[in-house]
Amino acid sequence: MKPDTENKKPEQGKEAKYINGNQTEQEDPCENKKDWKQGYNLISRLFMMHLLRISVNVKRVLQSGRNIGLSNLQTLSEDELCERNSSIFIQNLENAQKNGPLTPMKVWKSLISVFKKKGYVVLFFSFIDTSLKLFNSVALNFCIQSLIDSNQKMAYVWAAIMMASMFFSSLFRQYSWTLGFNFNTHLRATFIDTIYRKINKLSNFAVRSANLGKVINIVSSDMNTTELKFIYLFQMIIGIYTLSMACIILAFRLGPLGMLSIVFLILILPIQSLIGKIASRFTQKRVLKSDERIKLINEIIEGIRIIKIYGWEEAMRRIIDKIRSDEVSYNIKAYISQYSEKAISSSSVLISSCLTFIIIYYEGSYELNYAKIFSSIEMLTYIKANIISFCGQGFAYIFELQIFLRRFIDIYNIKDISSHKVDYTSSNYNKIQPNEVAKFDQFYSFWKEPSFKNNQQTNNQLQTILKTEEQPGLQESDTFQMEKLNPTLRNLSFAIKNKELLAVVGKVGCGKTTFLQVFLNEIPYIKGYYEVQPLNDQGKPLKMAYVEQEPYIFSSTVRENILFGSQFDQEWYSLVVKNCCLLPDFEQMDQGDLTVIGERGVNLSGGQKARICLARAVYSKADLYLLDDPLSAVDSKVAKDLFFQCIRGVLKEKTVILVTHQIHFTRNCDRIAILDESGSLKSIGSFEELHDDLKVLTAGQLKFENMASKMGDSTKYSQKNIDIQSQKSQKEVKEVEKENSSDGSENQIEEKKEEKPKQANQIKPENVNITFSTYTRYLKLINQVIFLFPLWLFILFACAECAFTTYNRALGYFDSVSEENKDKLFGFWVGFAFLYMILNGFKYITLSVGIQKGNKSLHNKMLESLVRAPVLFFDRTSSGNLMNKFSNDISLLDNLLPFCSCDSLDIFSNFLNLMITCIVFTPYVVFPAIAQIILLSIFFMYSKEIIIKIRQMDLMQKTPVFSHFNSTLQGVIPIKVYGQNNTFLKKMSALCNNSQRANMSFWLCSRFFGGYIQSISILCSTVGVFIIIAIPGQSTSQQAQAITYFMLMVDAIQWCLRQMITTDSVMNSFERVNILINQSPEASLYNENDKKYTNQLSSNDQILWPSQGQIEFKNVVMKYSKELHPVLKGLNFKANSGEKIGCIGRTGAGKSSILQALFRLTESEAGSSILIDGVDVSELGLHKLRQNISIIPQIPFVFGGTIRRNLDPLNEYKDEQIWEALRNVELDKYILEKCKNGIETDMTVASSVFSVGQKQLICLARALLKRNKILVLDEATANVDMETDNLIQKTIRNKFQECTVLTIAHRLNTIADYDKVIVMNDGVVAEYDAPINLLCNSLSDQEITKNTIFSQMVKNTGKNNSANIFQLAKEKYLSANQVDQ
Repeated sequence: MKPDTENKKPEQGKEAKYINGNQTEQEDPCENKKDWKQGYNLISRLFMMHLLRISVNVKRVLQSGRNIGLSNLQTLSEDELCERNSSIFIQNLENAQKNGPLTPMKVWKSLISVFKKKGYVVLFFSFIDTSLKLFNSVALNFCIQSLIDSNQKMAYVWAAIMMASMFFSSLFRQYSWTLGFNFNTHLRATFIDTIYRKINKLSNFAVRSANLGKVINIVSSDMNTTELKFIYLFQMIIGIYTLSMACIILAFRLGPLGMLSIVFLILILPIQSLIGKIASRFTQKRVLKSDERIKLINEIIEGIRIIKIYGWEEAMRRIIDKIRSDEVSYNIKAYISQYSEKAISSSSVLISSCLTFIIIYYEGSYELNYAKIFSSIEMLTYIKANIISFCGQGFAYIFELQIFLRRFIDIYNIKDISSHKVDYTSSNYNKIQPNEVAKFDQFYSFWKEPSFKNNQQTNNQLQTILKTEEQPGLQESDTFQMEKLNPTLRNLSFAIKNKELLAVVGKVGCGKTTFLQVFLNEIPYIKGYYEVQPLNDQGKPLKMAYVEQEPYIFSSTVRENILFGSQFDQEWYSLVVKNCCLLPDFEQMDQGDLTVIGERGVNLSGGQKARICLARAVYSKADLYLLDDPLSAVDSKVAKDLFFQCIRGVLKEKTVILVTHQIHFTRNCDRIAILDESGSLKSIGSFEELHDDLKVLTAGQLKFENMASKMGDSTKYSQKNIDIQSQKSQKEVKEVEKENSSDGSENQIEEKKEEKPKQANQIKPENVNITFSTYTRYLKLINQVIFLFPLWLFILFACAECAFTTYNRALGYFDSVSEENKDKLFGFWVGFAFLYMILNGFKYITLSVGIQKGNKSLHNKMLESLVRAPVLFFDRTSSGNLMNKFSNDISLLDNLLPFCSCDSLDIFSNFLNLMITCIVFTPYVVFPAIAQIILLSIFFMYSKEIIIKIRQMDLMQKTPVFSHFNSTLQGVIPIKVYGQNNTFLKKMSALCNNSQRANMSFWLCSRFFGGYIQSISILCSTVGVFIIIAIPGQSTSQQAQAITYFMLMVDAIQWCLRQMITTDSVMNSFERVNILINQSPEASLYNENDKKYTNQLSSNDQILWPSQGQIEFKNVVMKYSKELHPVLKGLNFKANSGEKIGCIGRTGAGKSSILQALFRLTESEAGSSILIDGVDVSELGLHKLRQNISIIPQIPFVFGGTIRRNLDPLNEYKDEQIWEALRNVELDKYILEKCKNGIETDMTVASSVFSVGQKQLICLARALLKRNKILVLDEATANVDMETDNLIQKTIRNKFQECTVLTIAHRLNTIADYDKVIVMNDGVVAEYDAPINLLCNSLSDQEITKNTIFSQMVKNTGKNNSANIFQLAKEKYLSANQVDQ
């Protein structure tokens, strides 16, 4: 949840800042108000003073016991802001597109040109670093040569020069890498912001048509690769200069043949390129699997309640585990390729040097000695580490970059599928008139691109104008052709008048929602005339408001959800929330309208979400209101209040298009448009004119009275509100509202205005600590899949170091071995060089495969914990946080951990080997060695916490970016309709900049650590080198080796420790993932008692259950969490076998909580019992319970995959059974006509194939397949027309005749003929009896005579509809009890 600091609106002229909940707005003594340079000049920055200040400031925060906040991090300069860089990048891309389609190279050039100057600066400092480093080899050669010549004084001089050169090389290197990683960070933020800007402009249909898994993966996983590996491209560029200079130095030192060693090293480059191509093929396949996995996990998180209720956890796990297995398999193949190359490049110095030395020896032109051999070894090692290895990483990244850029192009090239107005120059069309808001004439719409034989498309654009000047109007043949193309809306010709209330009604799937989406430009293909007035009555641009059928709620306060970016107007706000019936809800909420609601409104009822979205629309003060069935999710009284107080009250002077299935409200509409099943306009007119058609549409469930009398009755109902709203002056509206707010509601809102928004039990920031236990647990995880993994790893690393030491020791025997034994020595060299390569290959591959296998096991545990977590966990945890774990954290463990852990172990074992060898050669160097170890340990411990915590901060700041992406993807339409694209864009830019700051801080602190570590190492190595030179009587060979080893250690140790820190920071992801894994699960899915009960008896020991379907609640008390008040307060009722029970009540009465308790989504308190056929459900496994109760949910859930998989994810039924279920819900013909692949049709873009009502029929088909003894309907018919409702009820009566049915309903006609009705009030059963017994005192009564809650709710549906309900209830009772009427 986002805290109050996020919800506060910024002052005018100031940029909004979005900060985490662990921060405070109080004055912070450790606040950092400067950019990364910290005010230092270039010289000071070269000596890392800016890094010191940043790191020390962070350390002060940690020592004070506080968490690091954004205020403690450096700021961003103007040229570092992502919005500035992404704008330039987009402009470059647009310019590139003028010369043809985008290609990876064009994107690359467009990107690099944004940061061109910074790139040149990085290369400049890298050039100086490389020059000084190459000079080290020259100085080392002269130093060792002085020792050979017994010139100790010159040895000291050259040693001093060598160490000074190394020190300054280190300074320039740290600075160039600091700039390089800053470059990476800006690059990452620019890509993310650019992708968001693209997505932010798209229509909902375009977004849904895109692969959302790919979008999420690009933002998370792909960006991690760029962040880590992009810097190697600089090393590849500088590598040309390095190799050229090295050739010159070696030519002077060893003669022309000395350049052979460089040639041998260069020969590795094509091998690297080839292996990189091979690896990229596996990488490309892997990312596709990763996209698929992420997309499905996202769907699981969004639909977790339904998945649990259906008992599909295991099925979902199996599907994702299979995808993950393929993903890991491709990753392992890629790593085997990459680490085979790494084994070759790591041993390349040994192989190339020994071959070169052998050739030079036999050629005989130049003399070899220790000085030339070991100085050349030192240079080649540097080239191997900084050029060959980095080039290997660079080549691999280039191929990965190509894949990434192609994926980026796929996203960037998504065409906005918003419809364009077609050409209407022909006089055949009736054009819009001044008194009309919108006009349609001969209008057709299509979700899929229609193909015309005579009008072939010449481009691949999705925006298509189907009408041309050569085809000005529809001829008879055209109309016939149109009918064959199956348009969703057909030949519409009518106008919408200014300030009229137009009701749009029709059966499920007739195109009502599609009609509204025409106004939103969401229909991709249209033909005919359609226009909306561009200006309102005041001459200003016409504003629209839209209330969607599936409400969009984002994680913030209720008030912010209503305001949705608009300025807060106290009086207008009070008027809106009152007339949208939200005041009673505010009273129930802990913080009123400042209560923070969960992501997607998970802690709100369906009715509350619908009313908040309606309030959002009304508050926007629009001119045209598009209302998509907002009355279906609320009870009859609230629906009546909303209609008369809001739609016919506040919005009386506005143009309103109301799509509804509540036909009884149409009598109070100005006009009614009826759409038939084909999407054509069946008729349009007043209620009186369409009386007969409406009666047919209601399937005989409603009786209409004379319109005039009813209008008189209805207007009397809320005449005061309607009269109030007829005042067009906003001032008068406010004054009237003040007069009518004597209940103090306004004061109530104002009192809560200053309270701090909160939500109970928000998840705290995930602060994790990396300890030795972290690594032991991870190794145990790997050990479970690879037996004795740590032992095998130790043996391979030890053997590799032995081979390395043996080879170098053999080099030292060159001068002491006789000429006749030289051949054997050379064979020894070659043999151990290749042995070292083989051992390296085995150790690298073993480590990477072990990590991948371990991560696969880890992911399986994560997924199990995810689907087994209680629903309360999802209410309190943002989907962005969870998606971050499955995308970003798993990506780091998959891709970064093998790399950094391999380097850490490899270099550390090599460092120990070199250090021990030096001590053996010269025991006195043990003193600087010990000093070095002590100093490094102290500095390591000082810096470790800084880097680990700043890495955690980095990961934390990425989560809001993912959450905001998800929130935007879910709310594309309302964001666009209410003109909030720019607001959301600014927020994303702010979040990206926050993430940039945290990411930059991590890399800056890492460079601080690396730079000072290397400085300490150089200082201690200088002492060690001078000791080696000073001690007399040593072997020159051993002196040469020892000095060379000290030089190698200086470069190795800082990289080793930095990689250790990086490994530690990556293990943060492991600990973060473990937070999810360690989440307390629900009760077990299976237990021993399950064996006693079965649907089909197979032994005498088993009991057929449930055989009757009897449900009994005994003193059920339920809380959503321990610290909250009970929502069920001793609930008692019994539903006998085969009874049809209706459950009604006001919002918050506890209706949905009954289902929560029945399905054990939330466990009841001790002392409660829920019995099904006498069996306490708490004694059963969750799957035994849930899979034996069928449900049709309030919001139908479909996930990516085929229709078949949506109906039968457990793969339990044959195709014939599935088609039979579809026939029973009358979807079989529709699927055959609309879906080319039948039940194998993908439902990924379900909204363009199925309406909400048809998705509900899919859910009914699921229930028909199960054929359980108990069926639950959770307001399942709220969003369908009366005829479809009638179909559902008829199917239930016929197919579930012997079943117990429990229906939660707002539409009272649905339950009028049920056996009993439960009326809920404040968590208890207020009334429970047959409907007729709650309506009348005697069966002889001809109208409602009883004063009950139920009778009052029935009366609220209208006089004649209540009479109809009364008659249905009476007939049911008489029929059931065989009483003669």
